[in-house]
Amino acid sequence: MRTKQLTWAKKIFIALHAVIFALVLAGCGKESSLQKRVGTVVPPAFTESANEEKEVVKVKAKGFNYDKDNLTYELVWSDEFDYEGAPDPDKWTYQTGGSGWGNNELQYYTEDGNASVKEGHLSIELRKEKKESNEYTSARMNSKASWQYGRVEVKAKLPKGLGTWPAIWMMPDESVYGNWPNSGEIDIMEHVGYDQDNVFSTIHTESYNHRIGTQKGKTVHIEGVSEDYHVYTLEWLPDEMSMYVDDTHVFTFKPTDFKKEPTSAEWPYDRAFHLILNIAYGGNLGGAKGTDDSCLPASMDIDYVRVYQAKEFSGMKGEDKVSPSGKEFTMGDRFLKADGNIIRNAKGEEVLLQGVNLGGWFVTESWMCPSGTKDEKTLRATLKGRFEEEGMRELVKIYQDAWITESDFDLIKEVGYNCVRIPMYYGNFMDDEGNLIAGAFDKLDWAIEQAEKRDLYVVLDLHGAPGAQSDMDHCGEADGGHKLWKYESWQDMTVRLWECLATRYKNCDTVAMYDLLNEPDKVDKALLWKVYDRIYKAIRAIDPDHMISFEAAWDWGFLPEPSERNWENVVYQMHFYAMGSGEADSHEVQENLVKNKLRECREYADKWNVPVYVGEFNLFAFNDLWTDFIKGFQAEHIQWTNWTYKVSSNYGNWGLYNNAKLTAPSASNDSFDALKEKLAKYTSDNFNRNEEFINMLKDALN
Repeated sequence: MRTKQLTWAKKIFIALHAVIFALVLAGCGKESSLQKRVGTVVPPAFTESANEEKEVVKVKAKGFNYDKDNLTYELVWSDEFDYEGAPDPDKWTYQTGGSGWGNNELQYYTEDGNASVKEGHLSIELRKEKKESNEYTSARMNSKASWQYGRVEVKAKLPKGLGTWPAIWMMPDESVYGNWPNSGEIDIMEHVGYDQDNVFSTIHTESYNHRIGTQKGKTVHIEGVSEDYHVYTLEWLPDEMSMYVDDTHVFTFKPTDFKKEPTSAEWPYDRAFHLILNIAYGGNLGGAKGTDDSCLPASMDIDYVRVYQAKEFSGMKGEDKVSPSGKEFTMGDRFLKADGNIIRNAKGEEVLLQGVNLGGWFVTESWMCPSGTKDEKTLRATLKGRFEEEGMRELVKIYQDAWITESDFDLIKEVGYNCVRIPMYYGNFMDDEGNLIAGAFDKLDWAIEQAEKRDLYVVLDLHGAPGAQSDMDHCGEADGGHKLWKYESWQDMTVRLWECLATRYKNCDTVAMYDLLNEPDKVDKALLWKVYDRIYKAIRAIDPDHMISFEAAWDWGFLPEPSERNWENVVYQMHFYAMGSGEADSHEVQENLVKNKLRECREYADKWNVPVYVGEFNLFAFNDLWTDFIKGFQAEHIQWTNWTYKVSSNYGNWGLYNNAKLTAPSASNDSFDALKEKLAKYTSDNFNRNEEFINMLKDALN
């Protein structure tokens, strides 16, 4: 929702809010002797879903019957690097940035230039080269494929030099059991330059990790690790895993050797993991004895990567990975695609999306939500500073459980809407290092399931992107400097988030479309289109089927001809508000908006042959114009979602519910118990039900 022009905003009732869930894909540091991985330190976090899972203790790594010595392995994935140029984009992706990665590392990881294929091998090169505030660059490559059980072989020659810190390791696709180390980590090989011919292999779990001095692993002496290629191998079975160098056994971890009835705390390795290749420089472990730039550039050279899996384990898979309820998202007859400038389902029937925004749920704005702080980021920091992460997350859950409930979805269906747009802040899903947080998708899964039960569609709207795409509070960071447009690292995180969302919902026919960036601002067309291109291509590599929505928000000129960018199955989106000084109270101004914008929508839908979607609009107290606009959308086949379902303030027709007659909570001053009590009351039955507005909508929609 655009607030920049609201001259009346200062009069609006303000209170407290909501914010994130909890953590999934995280890395972290290890501090005991030669046991510190190349990753990201993530502080202990309160993980609601993980804690809930542990109420039912499940025994792991037991009850498997197989002949370990006679497994039938088949090659399922490999990169032989028998080509020239950049690493195969169908097989590899990158983590980028130079934040120190939680270990005070010195390098900036890039996605081009530091990894290349030549003369039959991959070279990951560490250089003395300035990038943003870092003096060194390197690469951190992740396999796009992931596996559960198998034999992973990497033939590599390691760099040499004080401060170098190469690693071949694996992390889970989803941190189902909680933040690092609860969901596991597998370090196939790590090496530090000050201990030249020793390499070490380690596993990390909730029970066995460096923080409590219980990590399991072993160091082995290998002559010539930087002069010759050696094969570093992981053999991962359903109840144990072993590490090798050149077929020489290094160590085996079998959880039943340490606990009679292992749980996920000892064995989280019943989920898919992906492979990571990287070189760090300096840091808590790599730089423990200093660095020496005379060794640079230095490279880790990879002759091949091969992954084998045994037929005997082909039917085994971890417990439900898709949603905590066991819900499997499927592609059915409701799946939507663009057909010229209209939208059709899989049966070929036209579908006109007519819905409402669920604003204030996954991202708050102080004028319409109980916030009391200038933005989402400030609110979270305030709560975390007072009550630590665990307390903040508990308050967030209480608020989010109250703000939208099943009865709200019932009313949305009753009114006649057929979709909801869910504005989202990235902090609900990721930390600031780009790692998914535990239980990241739990609430979104719930929302999608509630929509599915009522035959509603869902638009996934990235309202607040990493780094912020504007300086407005609705992107989660007011006056934050719109860093998304200034730093590639924030763009990388945005791409990564959409990759995660696409991976999770690619088969979900309740999801109508992916809305890439809400109201992008402070950016020129060239950069906007470049970022849009990156996100579009990343999603399409995972999900070729869902519609993708591009926003210009305010100016049609900020959208290109789709064919010029090779964008297919896309929807173009605009937002319409006239709310400058006195405009919100002028029937004439609002009537002109209705007439002019309907004409523009039809014009550009025909011009570009794409569906047009009015993702946000409001006509304030003029119910006759609301009816005209909605009927106009229907006649012109224009998709729409009005802003918004619910507001705690009392102004015009901003919500089907408004004017919460509640004591405003204070994030800065209320006690923890007082906040819990106040936030739990933000259910819709404690708001004014806007009956006249609701009845107008029912008449227009039915």
